[in-house]
Amino acid sequence: MNKAPHYQSVLDKLNQWLRQSSEAETRTLVSGVNFLNEWIEAGLEVHRDELKHSAQFLLRDLQHFYHDYQRDTNESAYYLSLKDNIWHYLTEMTDRTQLEWREFNSDLSHEGYYKAGEEIGFGVLVCKQCSTKKEIYHPEIISACLECQHDTFSRELAKP
Repeated sequence: MNKAPHYQSVLDKLNQWLRQSSEAETRTLVSGVNFLNEWIEAGLEVHRDELKHSAQFLLRDLQHFYHDYQRDTNESAYYLSLKDNIWHYLTEMTDRTQLEWREFNSDLSHEGYYKAGEEIGFGVLVCKQCSTKKEIYHPEIISACLECQHDTFSRELAKP
């Protein structure tokens, strides 16, 4: 039985899979595993070094893709919005009086004002210059006002 056409078919499938993976942000690795199973079933005789190098290249490419994908995902507007929504729902489920007492102590030490670069737990920050409000649902470092770039804020008390 001539295995050359089958070998070429398997290589073509690999190339197609890699192109689709990079274009569609890797639908799944299952198709990659299926490809490897086909390769094994084909019973191809491949030189050990060639197989080892191919596997190393594939792993390197997958690692590179994974790191790029993670970086892009963590910076995406969808991811950031989802993260904020989850924190919002968690704060809604918690005992607000407990959280408010913690923030009240922080307000006392800050004398009611927060500066960009400081950390805050949760609440609504109000810019002292333009009165723009920013809701905070999880601990984060305060950044300058998005509207006027002012760096001083007060924190509104939470509504019961």
